[in-house]
Amino acid sequence: MASFPHKNSTISQSIADHWRKNPYYDRAEYEDWLQPFWDKESDFLRIFRQLDASYLVELACGHGRHTAHILSDNRLAMPKHLVLMDINAENIEHCKERFESNSSIRCLQNDGYSFEPLAAGSATAIFCYDAMVHFEYDCVISYVQDASRVLQSGGQALFHHSNYTKPGSQWHMNPHSRNFMSRDLLSHVAHRAGLQVIEQVVMDWGGTGDRARNLDCLTHLRKPDNTFQSHATNYSKPRLTWLALKHKLGGRGFNFARSRP
Repeated sequence: MASFPHKNSTISQSIADHWRKNPYYDRAEYEDWLQPFWDKESDFLRIFRQLDASYLVELACGHGRHTAHILSDNRLAMPKHLVLMDINAENIEHCKERFESNSSIRCLQNDGYSFEPLAAGSATAIFCYDAMVHFEYDCVISYVQDASRVLQSGGQALFHHSNYTKPGSQWHMNPHSRNFMSRDLLSHVAHRAGLQVIEQVVMDWGGTGDRARNLDCLTHLRKPDNTFQSHATNYSKPRLTWLALKHKLGGRGFNFARSRP
């Protein structure tokens, strides 16, 4: 399937420009900002461990903090091949220097809306944490569509994206700079791209007030293989329960509401 047309989006380019040489990257390396993703009770870790990381792709890698954690966490399988992708050349150069001693890692600048230059059927898994939440909606759609091309049969993708559903807003003015996107819209696009939605976890982000409630979503996708076919009627209406991390993380509370088939 061809990627959603996105090459001429000045909005998405301006979002990418915002993160060039941003002090966020230094702060993001601290443990309290990593813990929501890799804490033993985190849904991010729980689902990530279900991925086949043999040929793993990290989208919007930034300075590589999640890859560095994966390489140091003995709870996780070591990838045989790990591709780091980012639209910003400065981030790719930083990661090349950071991981230059690891021959299993490739660092590639991409176009901001697809996984090219990766070949079709090359990846066993794709993940994106704490970045897609800021992407323009058409960019998210394009990545989901192209994930269907890049993944091997049976391959999986794990996307942390926005669930902020007020249209027409300016992303940098929204709660935690979330862009317009929703759980249901991403699920619809995934099905149209031939991907199965395995699970979606709707979560609060950055606090407990109304502005933080149900702000984000973690979506787990799978590309069907020859023995498994995806149908929209295969799952019932999600039910919500609440899971809270045991402690506040550096002043930022993260409450999770899980929705499963």
